[in-house]
Amino acid sequence: MTTRTGILAAMEEELEILLHALELEEATEQAGVRFYTGNLDGTPVVLGECGIGKVNAALATTLMLHIFSPSVVLNTGTAGGLRDEYDVGDIVLGEIVSYHDVDATAFGYVYGQVPREPATFAADPTLLSSALQAGKDVAGVSVRTGLIASGDVFLGDVQARELVRSRFPNVGAVEMEAAAIAQVCHHFNIPCLIVRAVSDLAGNDARMTHEEFLHIAADNSARLVMATLKKYYDPS
Repeated sequence: MTTRTGILAAMEEELEILLHALELEEATEQAGVRFYTGNLDGTPVVLGECGIGKVNAALATTLMLHIFSPSVVLNTGTAGGLRDEYDVGDIVLGEIVSYHDVDATAFGYVYGQVPREPATFAADPTLLSSALQAGKDVAGVSVRTGLIASGDVFLGDVQARELVRSRFPNVGAVEMEAAAIAQVCHHFNIPCLIVRAVSDLAGNDARMTHEEFLHIAADNSARLVMATLKKYYDPS
């Protein structure tokens, strides 16, 4: 069986560049999740369009791992930036990821921690290093590392944004799938890296900004993912 790299994205727009570059072998659908197997610049891959939200992300990741047995998983897509120094189009690598909408503090867990789960999920260090190196070769993008926080909410106003920042002072970006993907990979002991590009700054104009810059951000993230695969499999 061919060993593949798994690449997940929530929306078709976030997979567009990858699908155009893919030498397609087969397209399938499992439980509503679309999967595409083939070769991406010589690397055997399986692409998955997981849908929006944590449950959809966990479902798609589990299906991908069971059906296609990828050796590593990358999540590509867009996010809302929460750092003042971030610009639309910047890429944030999830050095760690967490949930921003989980509260079991009454039972002694830290905010964002699912009971009996780690408080955060760390990126695979080799994938992270490969992505940082790849960032030097991708024109027109700034690559940063930081905390990416996930929740089933689109932060479309300043009050919601500041609430997340107050709970996670070091947060770099917010979105709706990454922590669920990382949690599933943690349980399967599969190396994982979250790659997100900033499509908006998670404030009052977030929806309009997101719609305007979705394709730019999605393309930046996908380009870095492709460059990361080259560095990961051929570090020379």
